[in-house]
Amino acid sequence: MADKGSDSLQKPKRPYARKGKSEPVRPVADEMFGAFFSAGGSLSPGDVLQISFEDGEGSVATHRPQEFLKTGDRISNNIVKGFKDGEAVFKGSAKTSRGLEPFVTRVSFSYKNVGIMVPSGGDKGFTSLDKEVHDAVVSLYAAGNMVFSPAMVYRTMAGKADSSYVHPEKLGEITASIYKCMSSIITIDAGEEAPVYGMEALYSQNLIYAKAVTLKTKGWEVSAFMLIDEPVLFRYAKMKRQVFSVPLRVLDTPPSKTNDVIVLQGYLLRIVESLRRPGTKVSDMVLYSSIYELLDEKYAAKQKLLRIRARVKSILNYWIDIGYIGGYMEIKKDKSKYAIQIRAGQAGGVSG
Repeated sequence: MADKGSDSLQKPKRPYARKGKSEPVRPVADEMFGAFFSAGGSLSPGDVLQISFEDGEGSVATHRPQEFLKTGDRISNNIVKGFKDGEAVFKGSAKTSRGLEPFVTRVSFSYKNVGIMVPSGGDKGFTSLDKEVHDAVVSLYAAGNMVFSPAMVYRTMAGKADSSYVHPEKLGEITASIYKCMSSIITIDAGEEAPVYGMEALYSQNLIYAKAVTLKTKGWEVSAFMLIDEPVLFRYAKMKRQVFSVPLRVLDTPPSKTNDVIVLQGYLLRIVESLRRPGTKVSDMVLYSSIYELLDEKYAAKQKLLRIRARVKSILNYWIDIGYIGGYMEIKKDKSKYAIQIRAGQAGGVSG
């Protein structure tokens, strides 16, 4: 196996909130609204909230997720490539007292481009990174957070501590992705499968149904988002019993958390968890060519492809160390390394 990666997230001095006229002793930004909402406070859309802090008092942290949740139904798994700005039909069946019941689920998904804070390179449709951001918001919601900041989303995706620094450029990318999810509309016509699973017949809502809010305390302003309703894809996947979770520290892998690494480890997580499901049809063989395609690096130079393979092995070595997977093996074909074979092991084995 390859040596473990040594890259780490740099933690320069910061702040990332906007400075006002006063010069207060600054509380941790996410604690600002943590104290308010833990005390039973509420917001109306568009409210600007004033919070007073006494030094050493009122520093109540928001709910840090203990687990990262991913919606693992077929619609969730195909939302990036399966039906961009269009419609899709999913055929399925379920065992009932009357035997195997076939059903058809029709899905439409579209979004309007949000021109605010779009990362360099312009809009690329609904991406794998957007799906990871969505799942981070789901994880925050499931942990009890109705209000969240872009920094909270990033830390959840990266498995980082509440106090870890987030670069302003990264906050901009996460914010743009949140807005994209807020302006995306998904409609799931589940009328045929509803009687089978005892679920709603129609799910139609913004992918993340939320409002942007600004929170203020002692001259500091923090941008945040307030969820208006439970994320719709999460609600659907729960009814299908197709939501999986992993301890948050599984995401705190060694490679620096570039967008590619976040997408890559999310992809590997789905594979590992799918391998643990009874009767799974997912192969334990992960082709490097599939990874290159996922990262839009299919025709990259050899050195770039080698770096990608090194990151894959760094992630998997870390997962072995914490007991998340049992092991892996690189597979060669025609003297070239072309795949990784993963031994998932037993669920719930993460140590520490």
